[in-house]
Amino acid sequence: MLRKPAIEGSNTVTEKLVAEVQPTEHPAFNEFVATIEALRSPDGCPWDKEQTHKSISGNMVEEAYEAVDAIEADDVPHMREELGDVLLQVVLQSQIAADAGEFTIDDVCRDVNAKIVRRHPHVFGDVVAGDANEVLDVWDQIKMAEKESADAAADAPQGLLDGVPKSFPALKQAQSEGRLVELPCKAGDTIYQLRNKKHAKGKGISPRIATCVTVFGSKMYRVEHQGATPCEVYDLGKTWFLTREAAEAALAEKEEE
Repeated sequence: MLRKPAIEGSNTVTEKLVAEVQPTEHPAFNEFVATIEALRSPDGCPWDKEQTHKSISGNMVEEAYEAVDAIEADDVPHMREELGDVLLQVVLQSQIAADAGEFTIDDVCRDVNAKIVRRHPHVFGDVVAGDANEVLDVWDQIKMAEKESADAAADAPQGLLDGVPKSFPALKQAQSEGRLVELPCKAGDTIYQLRNKKHAKGKGISPRIATCVTVFGSKMYRVEHQGATPCEVYDLGKTWFLTREAAEAALAEKEEE
């Protein structure tokens, strides 16, 4: 991987860049955090004091969808409002955690900031990414490395698809799983190689998925001999599958009416 030249007078590129960006004060954010804390205080709102992580978890999804609707509609005033509602869910969940001694909103901000810095070595480090596609490749490589590190520290390593949220709608799960399955292909693996369960285990793929790959791989092995790449065929097959699933869901909904 290409490296950026060292910057004279600075220990790291990160220190240089962060030093050049002066943090902006956010008094309105601090006031909002204080408002939510007051709602949860002994003299606060009875409803807010009763809420738990799970009791309001559905609100996070609802507000996120409404924010996406405003974004896709190019409705800027509505977008501003809906992003505030999303922020409310983040701050309220963090306050519930703070009250329980779990974590605070500052912990949330520190963690996500560290993750963003870590996954942008082309900005805060010495890695060079020439375009957006290369940036995504760097992001995927770092994410996979983080997963391998977490698996090494865990008693039971996760499979490659275990990180797909179960709360996702079915089609969203399929799309996310497709994105994850593409990662080994980007690393230079062929579907035929992934048939090998020892190789699959080394890639963090669960036995369940490895078994499916065994069936899928026999077909993909033929594809390679026809001069096509497994990932190309997989992408087309995924599109066909998602289209069929959407059509079946629409038909089922119509029959229920």
